Amino acid sequence: MSELSLSGNKRNLAVFAFAATALTISACSGSGASGSANQAVPGIVRADATPPFTWNFRPIDDSTNGNNSRVTGIEDEDVKIVGLNGTTKSDYSSWISNSPFKTFTLRNYSSGVTYMSSVEGNYQAGTVYNPTTGLGCTTCGFIYHDGAAQPWTLLKDPEETCPVTEVLGLGDEQIIVGYYEVSTTSGCENRPFEAYNADSTGESTGETYVDFSVPGEWVSAETTGVNESDDAIGTMTTASGATTGWFYSDAYYCIDLQYPYATNTYPMGINWQDQVVGYFTDSGGNTHGFVLNNPVQSSSSSQWQQVDYTTTAVASPNAIVSNISDHDWISGWYKDLSGHDNGFIGECSNCGDTSVSSAARARHRIREMLAHGETSARCSATSYKRGKHL
Repeated sequence: MSELSLSGNKRNLAVFAFAATALTISACSGSGASGSANQAVPGIVRADATPPFTWNFRPIDDSTNGNNSRVTGIEDEDVKIVGLNGTTKSDYSSWISNSPFKTFTLRNYSSGVTYMSSVEGNYQAGTVYNPTTGLGCTTCGFIYHDGAAQPWTLLKDPEETCPVTEVLGLGDEQIIVGYYEVSTTSGCENRPFEAYNADSTGESTGETYVDFSVPGEWVSAETTGVNESDDAIGTMTTASGATTGWFYSDAYYCIDLQYPYATNTYPMGINWQDQVVGYFTDSGGNTHGFVLNNPVQSSSSSQWQQVDYTTTAVASPNAIVSNISDHDWISGWYKDLSGHDNGFIGECSNCGDTSVSSAARARHRIREMLAHGETSARCSATSYKRGKHL
């Protein structure tokens, strides 16, 4: 068992209320080249939807700043996306773009290399590698606030000892999630965290950092996504190197989320309906995107669907789905025959009612299933929510 030890200082976390008004999404038609064939996803979340779900894909390519584009985050409010160009931590260059995604505004920290991972309203979040700061970390998380006098806040988990803190997800109220590294006898290992009060006032030290105590036999774990109700997803890696996913909701953990027959599974994003997206690797070493419609019933193969960007220009199925929005848009990238990354977004064409009330019903049903044991055997309740360290 590789659970994080917890102090007696526990706290209950508030469930955030949804906005009173549903968001409206403008269609992508007419504003760019069409994408690949639709991918079908069996739907169980909303009774008014007509499964299987389908997405109309659209390529996103910031060719001005390079030939390797990824879309790493998407949000509904303004149909806004973030992403980057580059292939390694040495040459990443991040950008933000608004619909119709004709222009890409670079957004990079003044020193180091910036990896933008998430967007929520006027905030973006991610990681800066090798920044020149007084924080003492070779890798720092960040949150960026549009229009603020000091828009960049660099973040360092106080428990890190390697020293690395990466931010992989962003939720409402500027809650961020990711991982920090600790030094062990076998090297540096990742620990999953969530941080509050990540305010955009410069390099801040006023945040509250909270560990996720994921059960199971793992040596490294990360938090990769969080939604408006503070449900979270992440990855867990065993000593053998096998990686699966985990899901957290209201003091319940569901572990070992694994796409059927996959060698490794990497959840990356979660929306307010608790739908999870990410990617997995198959026995041939190829990567494929996935959608998991119900993470508390992940042992049923009917809850999973493979998502590939199928085009004649793709290099063997090699796709990653990075995020899913509250109105069922997905984002990601694939590798073409030249070895270059190509970003994409996908608009769901038959997902039915994506209103606040419909999403609330979907999440309530998942909580009912957890409370009444109508779940996978890999789901279990805990006596605490998170453990806090300052």
